[in-house]
Amino acid sequence: MENVGKCRFVLQVLLLCLAMVCNALATQQTRQDASTLAEKAWRILERAMNTGNPGEQEAAVLALSEVPGQHAKLLLRSAARSSSPQKRAAAIRTLGAFGELPDLPLIGTALTDSDSWVRMTAADALSHFQNDQVLPLLQRAIQDSDPRVVTVAYASVEKIGSRSTPVLVDALGKASQEATRWSAAGALGAVKATEAMSALRTALNDASLKVRTEAAIVLAQFGDRAGQEVLKRAAEVDDLTFKHRAAAALCEIGETGYLKIINDALDWPNERSRSSAIVALGSTSNCPIRPILVRALSNSSGSVRAAAIDVLARIAKRDDIPALRNALGNDYEYVRVKAALTLASLGDLSVITTMENGLSSRDETLRGRSAKTLGELGSAESTFLIRNLITDPASDVKLAAIDAMVKLKDAGAAAAIEDVFTSEKRGWVIQAAANALISLRGNEALSSFADALESNESFTRIYAAGAILKVTQN
Repeated sequence: MENVGKCRFVLQVLLLCLAMVCNALATQQTRQDASTLAEKAWRILERAMNTGNPGEQEAAVLALSEVPGQHAKLLLRSAARSSSPQKRAAAIRTLGAFGELPDLPLIGTALTDSDSWVRMTAADALSHFQNDQVLPLLQRAIQDSDPRVVTVAYASVEKIGSRSTPVLVDALGKASQEATRWSAAGALGAVKATEAMSALRTALNDASLKVRTEAAIVLAQFGDRAGQEVLKRAAEVDDLTFKHRAAAALCEIGETGYLKIINDALDWPNERSRSSAIVALGSTSNCPIRPILVRALSNSSGSVRAAAIDVLARIAKRDDIPALRNALGNDYEYVRVKAALTLASLGDLSVITTMENGLSSRDETLRGRSAKTLGELGSAESTFLIRNLITDPASDVKLAAIDAMVKLKDAGAAAAIEDVFTSEKRGWVIQAAANALISLRGNEALSSFADALESNESFTRIYAAGAILKVTQN
């Protein structure tokens, strides 16, 4: 019996050793397979970067945006100097998203690019850099000759926040173009740059009425009455550029009687006038505007009701829950869904049914928002309904559904997402599907990506290569 016990022990040890050897061999084989896949993926991306097809070049750049490591960044920096504007723009967008200081000179060079789309991309990229070295570049961007670049630059200003105040003050006081001074004044309000009040008061003497009025509006938003007379004149004229904004600004400094101008505007036959009045209320913080918003929610114009629910959603507090619940019965679908979204953000989860109904809306924007919100709410009961949208014809809806599946950790949706990955034609959807597969399947998704490297569709191959490197290069 003793010998039998010893034999059993030796046999167990041998089996354990064999298992360890097999496991080590399997791990080594897996690493070799992953290494082989990565080498093939690099070849596909590098070949796509140098193809004569601008779409494939852009796709390769976007695929590299997901890949860690210096080799990917070297390829992206090279792409930022490409002769192809599409490729340059994609590389600048990706490098900008990283926000790394060594890439700032490349972004600066792109701001002088002959292609306005590249300059717009560079202007947007500025918002991702935390260092103040970005400010001179921002100053250049807001004085670009193309108004589209200027618009994007001011959007970056708002994202950067009060750090951009010196640039805006300089533009307000020195820019030769009226539009630049006017936009600078408005941007100072958007970033809440109260330290610029002295410059705004000086702007009340600007040669341009538009600049003077904008400065007065921003000062009022800061609680300063210096531009009160300018605002009163603007509120009394019929020019809608400033009329309702001036009335709302006057309310901010205690002149609540001017709300009557906005309230009366709801009865005007001109739909643009009614919408303008409600939109103007969005910049207030101290005015008793809720009664006007509630009244606007029953206006005959859909755009007025949409503007009202947008403003109410921005300022909503728990005290607004009754009004928002009432809006769930509005006959305009946008209002119902936006009210439901807002209630959800306030912690009222009784709106899940409304959101689920939104999944079948004929309006693709509402379908997408409903899917997104249900995903954020963690409504696992809604997963089967959301899955149906993975094959939605609208790409934004499809993306929202895929994102919701990831948030809900619904591994059961992986097969449908893989179908999207292999059949979709639009690059940004393919990439989103690849990222979702990685989130839901982890390393197990590699086999799907490996198969996709043999696809006849170039975009599928490119994004599969990017996904493989994202997994294997960590």
